[in-house]
Amino acid sequence: MAKRLGARVTGVDNAAKLKFIRALGADDAIDYREEDFTQSELTYDLILDLVASRSVFAYRRALAPTAVIAASEGPYERWSR
Repeated sequence: MAKRLGARVTGVDNAAKLKFIRALGADDAIDYREEDFTQSELTYDLILDLVASRSVFAYRRALAPTAVIAASEGPYERWSR
């Protein structure tokens, strides 16, 4: 849906799924075992995390100033500190 609206899309998963992510239309695909997207110079307008395995502080580094983050699950303790 984001691609149809003109967004640049980056997918993050393990190496075995990167080909599938690209087939879905992602512009970039990152293997989270090899690269931490929250440590790069890039920022994102929207992060949709279906695992929520990082702290809110890690996500903050990767968010653009007016960005939004949506997480569907993960340890509550990570978000409540």
